Amino acid sequence: IFIFLIYTIIFFTYVICSFHLLHSLSINTVSFFFFFFLMIRRPPRSTLSSSSAASDVYKRQVSTQSTGDGLRHMRWQRVLLALVAALSSLVLLVSCAALWVTVSSADRLPASYSEAGTDGEVDELIRLVVEHRLENQLGNISHSQAMADATASLVRSEEFCLGLGSPDQYEWCSMSIGLNLLREWRSLKGGMDGATWETIRDVQLYHKVNPDEESYYSQQDLSSQVALDKISGVMEGDEEWGVRGHGYVMKRASFKAPRGTWHVEKVGPFRRSGGEWVHCWFDAFRNLRAAAPSNMGQWVGGTLLAAVTNSNQIIGYPPAHMHHFHLYQKDHLSSVFPKFSILGSETHGDASCDQAGLGGLCYLAMLPKGMGLHRPEQFFFDALINFVARPKDPSGDEFWFLAAVNLADDRQEAAVYGAPVPFAPEIPDFNPVQYTEAATFRLPTRGQSVNWEGITEICRFDMDLVWWKFHSHWFYADDLWVIVDATPEDLGLGRAPLVQREVPCTLPSAWAYPKTRPLLPSESSGMTAEEFCDPARSLVPSSARRLGVLLELNRTGLSIDDVKARIAQSLTSHRSRTGRGALLFDPPPTREFSSHIDNQAYWSRPLAKPAFSHIARGSDVTIVGFYQPQVSPVPEGQTVRMHAKFWGYGKP
Repeated sequence: IFIFLIYTIIFFTYVICSFHLLHSLSINTVSFFFFFFLMIRRPPRSTLSSSSAASDVYKRQVSTQSTGDGLRHMRWQRVLLALVAALSSLVLLVSCAALWVTVSSADRLPASYSEAGTDGEVDELIRLVVEHRLENQLGNISHSQAMADATASLVRSEEFCLGLGSPDQYEWCSMSIGLNLLREWRSLKGGMDGATWETIRDVQLYHKVNPDEESYYSQQDLSSQVALDKISGVMEGDEEWGVRGHGYVMKRASFKAPRGTWHVEKVGPFRRSGGEWVHCWFDAFRNLRAAAPSNMGQWVGGTLLAAVTNSNQIIGYPPAHMHHFHLYQKDHLSSVFPKFSILGSETHGDASCDQAGLGGLCYLAMLPKGMGLHRPEQFFFDALINFVARPKDPSGDEFWFLAAVNLADDRQEAAVYGAPVPFAPEIPDFNPVQYTEAATFRLPTRGQSVNWEGITEICRFDMDLVWWKFHSHWFYADDLWVIVDATPEDLGLGRAPLVQREVPCTLPSAWAYPKTRPLLPSESSGMTAEEFCDPARSLVPSSARRLGVLLELNRTGLSIDDVKARIAQSLTSHRSRTGRGALLFDPPPTREFSSHIDNQAYWSRPLAKPAFSHIARGSDVTIVGFYQPQVSPVPEGQTVRMHAKFWGYGKP
């Protein structure tokens, strides 16, 4: 733009000087604009009478001596005029060329995220939503009704995003659940449909189909600790796992996109019959391994982890619930786990949007333009999906496990100016040594319960919260509070009657839930129970040497509303004393983000606005979970396994 402005100034300066020159030469300025016509114009021919011809000869003879020098001067003026006009035209052309080059080479997406979509573009994006809806719809629905539902859903999403407190929050929001998400999906879906896929037949794979939930959780060979050990071993290159010769294949493709290059791998084809739990591991993107420090200075702009159809359409919820899809990343700079994490590359069923709207398209996790996560050294794919609806094809519907990662080729293409900072208060899971729990905690199947966790100094610098999401099992979760600048003690938690029952690190006889026993420490870690529970000898952090904490309210005579009132009163007192402490998030009631299809409830992503955005350095955070059945009571004997997590991103 600067170059264009310089050329424009030169052009207008040239024009002004030219007019001044023409005026000094007494040349009509109209001649300047029509100089080409004037240069090539010939005198008109006509039939002259003899008297007229004689008169003309006489006039020319009379004026020959007086105008000879003038004719030579006029020739010079015409030459000068031609040069001035030609140079002015050249400067104008160069100026326009500079503008064209500047605009065409600017680092911007086809539809700038700072601009609203045109009617034609919005219609095109809504058609993508309709295609997704019709692919996943359990019952019959007309195309016109699907269009109306998709339009209404997109309007609700954009209204929510526009109501947030900052441009950064809008960009994150629209990229996650709105118009800009659909723009990214259009690019990815079009690339996959037009790609040339490489087929790899002898791929190493772990794959198991479990008929129901309990059979998955009771797998002796897949305790959380064993799984983490195996994944860590794979990342270090010293672990053999899985099988070959299973009949499944991997398909791989790469293609350019506006913000980098998409690398896509999918494994299958599998078939589903309904009700089963399907678990899959594979060593992802072996061709993208980059040992440190060669991976530094490169960026991940987004990921997609999903089950897809043969036509690369994301399978939504329903008919499939994504229990977890993780793309583990080996990363020596990780602050989450030693050497590997799932930061920015995980998704769950409740990441879905409104089932009548964007649905499973919201599994696509893109960062806003200008932000990225630094590229890890290698990847590993781990997924569990359970199908909650019968297939359309009596012989079983085909599906693939898919992982896609968007990598920026270099800093210029990525236009990355910063990496978001994770902000993740959560209620800890039960002891990870237990094979039965899969990183969840148990709840009683009747009544109301509460638990909480305090996190000290969640951030070491000031930051603004730019995006967030919750993860829970909403069929039993009633509410989830995130409170900043207040500890559990400040909120009256831990004082009678609000005292959690802790299951300490003891022998299995102390296990509070008799339905399924915990895995003995010696069965997974090689330590005896005494060694495991002894702080001086245990290899397990103290926070993991307990089996969980919970307050069952039927023991106190209080209800969830009573506990909320006590916490609110304590928070008010704390604020009056210190001037600090506030409720950051209170998600909407579950009925506002659930849908009922064929008399079955399905939950999507809760849309909750933060009460404020700025998180000060050294802030303490308390997260409180409230639980009770959100549907008809859970059948007797069924286990309730729960997550209560909050993930956010901050901008320093």
